[in-house]
Amino acid sequence: MLTVGGTIQDRAVVVSVIIPAYNCVTTLGAQLEALAAQTSDVPWEIVVVDNGSTDGTRCLIEQHLETMPYLTLVHAPEERSIARARNVGAANARGEIFLFCDGDDIVAPGWLAAMTRALGRHEFVVGRVEVGTLNTDASEKYGNNGTGDTLLNFLPYAIGCNFGVSRRAFESVGGFSTMCKRCMDVELSWRLQLAGYSLHEVPEAEVYYRYRVNAWSIAKTTFNFSLAHTVLYKRYARYGAQRSQFRQVLARYKNIVFGLPHLVNMAPRQRIGWAYEVGISLGRLWGSLRYLTLYL
Repeated sequence: MLTVGGTIQDRAVVVSVIIPAYNCVTTLGAQLEALAAQTSDVPWEIVVVDNGSTDGTRCLIEQHLETMPYLTLVHAPEERSIARARNVGAANARGEIFLFCDGDDIVAPGWLAAMTRALGRHEFVVGRVEVGTLNTDASEKYGNNGTGDTLLNFLPYAIGCNFGVSRRAFESVGGFSTMCKRCMDVELSWRLQLAGYSLHEVPEAEVYYRYRVNAWSIAKTTFNFSLAHTVLYKRYARYGAQRSQFRQVLARYKNIVFGLPHLVNMAPRQRIGWAYEVGISLGRLWGSLRYLTLYL
């Protein structure tokens, strides 16, 4: 079901900004305000997909409909899945260019224009993630900066909170895989590149990224992502995806074991680093058992 603000249906749209939203009432407003401040030389729209929120997210979006005529609200409560929410957003979008961002981050000034220019030359692009603005000193950057880092010593990938793709390319590979609960951005990136769409970096298009800053949430998040890495390895090993080297696995387990007695006295940054390695190791171990493929 769609809720459309203003007169968006009266004009052609070139660029569609797609945002999956689930229980992000405390952060989505800042993202929508940042988007409202963007400028563009072409007609554009924002498509927010409410993926069954149970907080005030839907009401927040409806309030912004009154002042943002280029905003569309799509309701997709049936299946809680980022991949499905993004696919539903794309199916309801009217642009020939899709830009993806998230409801808990903030796009930087000039983001829309930079991404639009890049997609005038390429069909698949990724922007940069900036971590200093929304995070405390205790936060550490675990993962990529958005601009084409690699995973499993394989192909680069676009981080889901800051990338763009042409409608043609997106639809030609079938969009996001709903079989992936995590790392669906990596999986889509690899399918696009294997289909012939190379990934291009747009470092001037920044998104202010919000990290989880306590050890438990870091461990839980990295566990889930590492579980997904096992699935990616199983699917893409035949194309060149690789396991970690034995010495890397050994070093990680060594850090976990020797760090455990000192956990209470660790500085917050060190504790987060330790939890990160625990999440990776347990996720890969459980993934190896669950999916019957060795990936440690």
